[in-house]
Amino acid sequence: MLSEQEQRALDDMERAWEVRTEAYRRDAMWAVRPPTDLPTAVVAGSWAVILLTLFGQMDAVLVVGLVTALYWALWHLKGIRTRPASPRSDRRRLRRRAG
Repeated sequence: MLSEQEQRALDDMERAWEVRTEAYRRDAMWAVRPPTDLPTAVVAGSWAVILLTLFGQMDAVLVVGLVTALYWALWHLKGIRTRPASPRSDRRRLRRRAG
């Protein structure tokens, strides 16, 4: 059981974590990678689609376009997954210690 002073300190820390978590969610939601970070394969695939379209090779456009889009999606999602852990996981760890 926590003393009154410890409980107040824990409540203050939880409120601070909630504010940080909200700020983290806002930042993570709008975090976008700059286009200069695109992998070479995505850029090359995009140019290949443009050139193949100009030369009328629609079957190849479809294949290269799908592969390029899949590669871009995997690259984009990997960036979302590798962001730092949310402060919420630290708050859970803090509760386990206190409780």
